[in-house]
Amino acid sequence: MWIYLNDRFVQEEEAQVSVFDHGFLYGDGVYETIRSYGEKIFMRDQHLARLRRSADAIGVTIPKRDWPSLLHESMERNGVGTMARTPTFASPFRAAWATSVWTRRYVPRPRS
Repeated sequence: MWIYLNDRFVQEEEAQVSVFDHGFLYGDGVYETIRSYGEKIFMRDQHLARLRRSADAIGVTIPKRDWPSLLHESMERNGVGTMARTPTFASPFRAAWATSVWTRRYVPRPRS
């Protein structure tokens, strides 16, 4: 699985966050689970807006990136299907950056 970690895609075996990371030590961070169905990301813009509002509320700065394109690249790298993607931003507590981690997992469709 490919994971977007701090501005680059890495394989899950390479994904590491320091034990001294502020978000890891103190649990201050935000996340948003975003589903995709096939190639369609469900309510993408609304989810990203809510993620930004949550970050603003606790003082976490989300870096300016083309997040919609990165979500789609994540889908391409990991295979398109019904997935849940979890963008996570952890606070460095007033530092100039935040740890960012994007993962994905397969979510089976509910039976009819």
